[in-house]
Amino acid sequence: MSYVPPSLTTYATTLANATASGDTTICTFVVPGGTWADGEMVTVRIFALSKNNKGTSGNATLKVNATGGSAATIGAAVSWADSATEAVRGMSLEMVRAGSKIAVWPGGTGGYDNAASPVAYPIDPSNFMTSPGTARFTWHEVTPTNFTSDVTVSLIMNLDATHATFYCKPQTATAMKSAVRVK
Repeated sequence: MSYVPPSLTTYATTLANATASGDTTICTFVVPGGTWADGEMVTVRIFALSKNNKGTSGNATLKVNATGGSAATIGAAVSWADSATEAVRGMSLEMVRAGSKIAVWPGGTGGYDNAASPVAYPIDPSNFMTSPGTARFTWHEVTPTNFTSDVTVSLIMNLDATHATFYCKPQTATAMKSAVRVK
């Protein structure tokens, strides 16, 4: 048995700001049809500016969707406290193709303290998203129509109010697929 180094494929991401109530797709990328093999993992890392200075707390919820499937809610709605300070927040998601489904795990590995927040890695004391304490061990399932056609993956932010100072503005995101093979 010999070790074969992992291959790494990156995907272009498209970003959009969430500035209004309801669902807003804040990041999308496309895995070309027929290229996401069973057991391969796609990791997404996203950093955003966020703020809630509307006078009261505001709820934010993150969802993941893949072409033709229903969105999986990642963690519970999180209350962002009212603050005049704009925060820089980061998060990582790992997605593994498991047969006809995509298993989504919030968290992953990263250089930030994930003990305080299993879903997000805070750069400042505020968290991008938080969830129940068991969330770091919870897989969420997304089922695309198929894997032979392009799979468009979407990260969706749901804000519970519209206000000029309540937003999530992604600054950068990376999406990459790795495959480790043993032969």
